Amino acid sequence: MKSLTGDVIMQIKAIPYYGNGKILSSPFHQIYEQLYSGFAAHKSEITIAGKHNSDGLFRIVEFVLDDHPQLFFIGKQSSFIQEKNSITIQPRYRYSPADAANIQMQIDRKVSSILQSAFRADADILDKVKAIYAFLVQNVKYCPDFDINSNDHSSFDHTNHSMVGPLINGKSVCEGYARAFKYLCDAIKLPCVVVNGPAKSPLGGEEHHAWNIVKLKGACYHIDATWDSVHGDVKHSDYFCISDEDAGKDHSWDRSLMPLCSTTLFPVPYVKGKKEFEQFVNANVSQGTMSFSVRFDNQFVNISEKSIPNMVVSFLEKNPPIALRARGFTVEVRWNETQRKAVIKIC
Repeated sequence: MKSLTGDVIMQIKAIPYYGNGKILSSPFHQIYEQLYSGFAAHKSEITIAGKHNSDGLFRIVEFVLDDHPQLFFIGKQSSFIQEKNSITIQPRYRYSPADAANIQMQIDRKVSSILQSAFRADADILDKVKAIYAFLVQNVKYCPDFDINSNDHSSFDHTNHSMVGPLINGKSVCEGYARAFKYLCDAIKLPCVVVNGPAKSPLGGEEHHAWNIVKLKGACYHIDATWDSVHGDVKHSDYFCISDEDAGKDHSWDRSLMPLCSTTLFPVPYVKGKKEFEQFVNANVSQGTMSFSVRFDNQFVNISEKSIPNMVVSFLEKNPPIALRARGFTVEVRWNETQRKAVIKIC
């Protein structure tokens, strides 16, 4: 397909997870399909036969929107009209069909550009996932709409909650990151699902959150581009292709709905005590590695963002490696309390 400017635009087909026929039982799957068809056609009313709870239907609406990021033109304020033997949904559309089509073309032009510039000719599926993850982490600003502890919601921006925010505006909240990542995975035909649940933020506090699980080379992994974008550190990411165990340190989700993620693709080494930490630091620096990640076992007590650099300095001053003997140095630490993980940089 070509745009009005002659650019080649990808035609991206969603790979559904919630609507794959396995998650929802038959009656609810039929409702899912009816909602999807109605939304895609910009219908002003969608009537579902039978008696239904509006909360249950709203959950299916969320499943449809998470499976199909291209439905970015659907608002969250749909009305539900309960009748005797049916319920009618009146969607609130953010854009007219013509405006939505124009925005979709802008998005697909951007996606084509991302994929063409980010992928090497010999890139495999892991290379491609790394590239789209890196794009979101390094080029999209995490931009909460409002302080969750404030009653002032005047700055709310609905585009931040869809793929429009990350892919067009360069800013987003977690929902937008997750749906944009899903759309980019759809573009490379990689199974991906948007996951929802409470999570602890690296910035502090707990909030309702959205991230992704991908199926990559036969295994499933959690990927949270939002929390990694807070630091923009792709090399030392905290949430790229991690297990249920690692994700569960600061994320919660309905595990009955989600595939099992039994392993972390790039595990970070653990240290159990000060002596083991000292050996780990000295081994990295002696090899010329001045930037590295490490996790602290629960047996390692009294560890904090302030104590780590002091320990590293004491290790290196006691027996300075050759690389540091002729110059002074400083130690920078990025500390993730919930993951008990530190990124250490010796400058």
